Amino acid sequence: MRSAVKRVSNHTHIVLSVDPQAVSDWTDEQVADRWLRVFPGAMAHASTDEQKQGVRMGFLSTPERLNEVRDRLGSLSWFMRSLNEPIARMANQEDNFSGRFWEGRFKCQALLEPQAVISAMAYVDLNPARARMAETLEESDHTSIKSRLESRTSGLGKNSELTTKRLKPVAGLYAEALHDMTESSYIELI
Repeated sequence: MRSAVKRVSNHTHIVLSVDPQAVSDWTDEQVADRWLRVFPGAMAHASTDEQKQGVRMGFLSTPERLNEVRDRLGSLSWFMRSLNEPIARMANQEDNFSGRFWEGRFKCQALLEPQAVISAMAYVDLNPARARMAETLEESDHTSIKSRLESRTSGLGKNSELTTKRLKPVAGLYAEALHDMTESSYIELI
């Protein structure tokens, strides 16, 4: 008798760039708009444009809160909390479980050289296959390599374009560190 075993993962791998200084250059309106997009709070209950504008103006009229939110928007710890908490809540609810979901607090490592960034990206993209959670790269859910391969096969990234198109993270973040790598060369590397 054969049984299918679903692997459950309680950790994630992410390569990201954090620039806390960039947040200090944002206007108060930009800070408020970005925060309310991620944490709508009362904005979620506002049904008219007038009500939404009232929530926004209330947010903008409290400088202490605005400064606190500005700090949080530039914080890696807050980003990880905002990413991990809803996932943990959904998983615990789905499993009818309460308590700790993640292995532990996140760990981070500074990637100071271009090769380190590319190596970390490759590690993350290959992880589902190495962990036997996916048979192929095309089946590696939630990876940039799957998105890159889908773009290539769907015609969004014709091979000639991929050969010269500079490698960027899927989210579109500008990554100067990857200056010599193209989408096509990264796919071939992986």
